[in-house]
Amino acid sequence: MKTFAIRYAAAIAVAALVLPARAQQDLRAQLQRRADALGADWTRHDARALAAGYFTRDVTTLGEGGTDLVRGTAQLETTLQALFRETKTARLAVHEAWPLGPDAAYAWVVWDCNVDQAPASRFKVRSLYVFRREGGVWKIAADAYSMGGIPR
Repeated sequence: MKTFAIRYAAAIAVAALVLPARAQQDLRAQLQRRADALGADWTRHDARALAAGYFTRDVTTLGEGGTDLVRGTAQLETTLQALFRETKTARLAVHEAWPLGPDAAYAWVVWDCNVDQAPASRFKVRSLYVFRREGGVWKIAADAYSMGGIPR
């Protein structure tokens, strides 16, 4: 009986260490799928569809050099239209993702912009996203972004 108790306690300890790592990997994979879809849909340059499909209605965002917090999808649509002028295509990579609760998470995401364009037009943007799950779908609730990548 004592051996069983020790094995049981050991199994619980291992599960306590392994399960959070697996949950974090699963979260990162879920957010990467959303990032892949956002990058694919970016090429359509449809600000209304992107704002509705990938961001919460009460989204807040502020980019490098910005002076005012962008609030809500209507203001976001205007910001996206401006971003389309410089960013024709984008590939997004989730570098790290961490849960904030069952329906909230944050992630560092790097945008590789214009990778299919001339080298002079390519650039990277890093974003710190706060995600909120709405109706089973991860959406961006807040975004702070600046120029540059994130070293691995």
